[in-house]
Parts: sequence; structure tokens; C-alpha cells
Amino acid sequence: MNEIQFETELIQYLTSGTITKPEHLGGINNFVAESNIDYIVKTKLWKYEPHIKTTEQLWDNFKGILEQHNQNTLDHPLSTVEFNQVKKIISDIQTPYEGGQFLYGLNGVSQIEIDLDDGRHVFLTIFDQKQIGAGDTVYQVVNQIKRPAVITGKQTRYFDTTLLINGLPIIQIEEKRDTRDVNEALNQMHQYADENQYRGIFSTLQVLVAITPNNVKYMANTTADKFNKDFAFNWQRKSDNAIVRNWKEFADSMLSIPMAHQMATNYMILDGTKNKQMLKVMRPYQVYATQNVIERLKHADFELGMNKIGYIWHTTGERVIIVMGAVCVVKSRVSGTLNKYISCIA
Repeated sequence: MNEIQFETELIQYLTSGTITKPEHLGGINNFVAESNIDYIVKTKLWKYEPHIKTTEQLWDNFKGILEQHNQNTLDHPLSTVEFNQVKKIISDIQTPYEGGQFLYGLNGVSQIEIDLDDGRHVFLTIFDQKQIGAGDTVYQVVNQIKRPAVITGKQTRYFDTTLLINGLPIIQIEEKRDTRDVNEALNQMHQYADENQYRGIFSTLQVLVAITPNNVKYMANTTADKFNKDFAFNWQRKSDNAIVRNWKEFADSMLSIPMAHQMATNYMILDGTKNKQMLKVMRPYQVYATQNVIERLKHADFELGMNKIGYIWHTTGERVIIVMGAVCVVKSRVSGTLNKYISCIA
């Protein structure tokens, strides 16, 4: 299977609505099991947008979704002057870490502040983390996006497959044929970062995926100088921790909705200190541990006096601390009784 054929199959699979094996689901719960067939039908799908092939078309697509989601604030389509303010704010994002901060926003709601032509000062909502896999969140797939050279002397690039959430690029996928090493796809994305291709509307990219028919690795987006393939991970099954190398199983368990959205938001870590700013993505066991803690909390009946259901114990080690941090981040997005009873102590 050559790369174009593989890319076509991947897109068809992501938009088909079926999962080949129930055990691929892992933590996914947004599906309907059909009683008389041996596959699962997903209830929320990626939509393929074959007409979007350029950066300008990406901006136009994002503009339409932004206007649709903010109809209560806007009484007209954004003018060129108004939308240029939006484009500038996004294009001014310099690093994936800043991109993560932008997407998280304030308490999980990302907004852009602009001045309308009629003199009003408004806030437009980009992302609401409470709408993961639900509400009016828009999930799209595009491919072969043309990216003209940013640096003089470099080539025009064509990005293989990009997953858009509410019109913004969030997950970038580079495919290689079955006879190639998956690390070649990682090298290609490193080259894109080095050529400043992950700027403009692509400054919101959070997760990079390198994939062949027989192997898959994923990593957090990063700057070219910090790009390290040692931080590219294989996915693992929840049931037995076996490494997932088959591309369909990976698509089922990590690229399905809402899991892909959760990976790019709930399971990302903004690791910021005075001297270092880095975007990190969780390893599979960290994802599953976080899911288990949150599920346990959801089913605890605190009102009956059961106010201690467990704790996260760890020695000094960044990997386990990440799980604790993620639980606290997800906790901060939970409202009501559950939020009242959870304490996070560093």
C-alpha cells in the first residue's frame, strides 16, 4: 500500500462510523453497540472536507464555524477587519505551549476578544472543554493542505492528514507506506517545525501522529530545538498493556471521538516554569490512570459520608506527578457536588 492509498483508507476509516473490534475501545464510551452485528457504530464522526486544500480555505472554514458558534454575540458575518483581529491573535502564538494555553483559555473556555465595526467590544468563544464529544463541537478531517515556504529557499510542503476541532488544526498525522520506518514520519514533522510551518492557523497543533500500516507513534507538538523522538510513544491497550501497532486499532482507540479531543485537551500538560515552557502529552498508562480516578470520583456518594475514597500515592517522579496534575486539571473543569469534594495538594 503506497502513502496516498494509505491516507485515503485512513480518512475513510475515520469517517466511516464503525469500529472493527469492541476491545479496541479502551476508554471510549461514545458509541452504540448493535445487537445483531459484530461491529460497533460510533455516534459522533469526523467529517471529511475534500475541498479544503489551502491555508486560506482553512481560515475561511474556521471563520464560518466561529460565526456559527457565536450567533448570540454577532448579528452579521465578521468583516475582513474584524476577522483579521482573530487571525492576528492566533498567528501571534509562538510555541505549542502558548497554543495549549490559548486552547485551554480560562477554566476550559477559550475566547478571543475583538472590536466590531459597530464599536462593540465582544468576546468570541473558540473552545469549551465541557463540550468535548458533545454539543455543537465540529470535527473535521482535511488532507494535502498546501503550505508555501516560510523560509526563503525551502520547498512548498503538503501536510498529509489534519484533524480539525471547531475549525482549528489540533492533530497532525503523517503517513508512510508499510515498507518505511515510522520514525521517518516523525523526522518529516521535525522538518516542518524547523521550517516554521507550524505557525499561523497551525499554531494550535497539539498532537503529532506518525503512522504506517504496521506501527504508530504519537507525541506532543514542540519547537524544532526541543523535538525529541524519545518522547514519541506507542499507544497501549487498556486491557493488557500490549503495544498497539495496527493502524486501525490505533484509530479506534485514540483517534475516535471523543478520545482524540480528550487527548489533545484533558491529557495534555502545560509544563511551565520560569526557565522552561513545554507541552507534554500523557502516556497510555497515565491516561488510563486518570480515567479511572475520575470515574471513581463520579460514582462516589459523598453526601452519605463517604468522603475519603482514596488518594494518589507517588514517590518523586515526574510521570506519576503528571497523573496527579491531570486529575486536578480535569477536576477544575467539573462543576457542582463533585468539584466541592476534591482537594488537590501539591
